[in-house]
Amino acid sequence: MTDANLDATADTDTGPGSDHSCPYCDRVFARADYRDLHLGVEHDRDRLTDAERAAFADAREAEEEALTIFRYKSLGLLVVAYFLFLMAYAVSL
Repeated sequence: MTDANLDATADTDTGPGSDHSCPYCDRVFARADYRDLHLGVEHDRDRLTDAERAAFADAREAEEEALTIFRYKSLGLLVVAYFLFLMAYAVSL
């Protein structure tokens, strides 16, 4: 086994002057949009301010758009792989 030094804050190091922590549970996030998604999902939406709700809606919309793009790219890759295997099979006959 390796002797690894695991630092829990290593992946949440946001640099000096940037605070992306949850105001309700003090959890620290690497990016502001991660915090906004956390607020909308994990905490009562009635307790959130209008700005926090708007930030959650924007972050969710951006996340859905990124996921849609990922799905299209994955589908395209599967189609290309299918036709490559089909052409390889046709050539081997």
